[in-house]
Amino acid sequence: MTEIIIGMRSLLDLMKSGNVPRQGSLMGKAVNYLDHFGNQAFLYRKDGEYTIDNSLTERCVRPLANERKNPLFFGSNKMARVSAAYHSIVSTCKLQGYSILEYLKKFFAKMVAGNRDYGKLMPSTIGISANKL
Repeated sequence: MTEIIIGMRSLLDLMKSGNVPRQGSLMGKAVNYLDHFGNQAFLYRKDGEYTIDNSLTERCVRPLANERKNPLFFGSNKMARVSAAYHSIVSTCKLQGYSILEYLKKFFAKMVAGNRDYGKLMPSTIGISANKL
């Protein structure tokens, strides 16, 4: 991987020097972008927290793609916000490995009992076991 990055940097330097035939405006934008953000583009190699892609994010957002046009049918902004909150809860439960049904049962039972400490009503703190999808 390091050889590829070094090769890209060499090609970038060559293109910036003007010793190659002039490229189109899109190539010029790409060269300027890589020159400006080149170090940030490869940060994932230095820190294990970063990933090379955003597949996890895209998988989380994919179910919402079907609802792009649905806000027209919610009837109000309030119901659109309710839908967004619902999908946030469902996605959080999926990512953390909690059963959505078990979480919602426990959440509403605690809400009916009068618990309004929302920090203790999160999937990870409400008292359900993980990996029960």
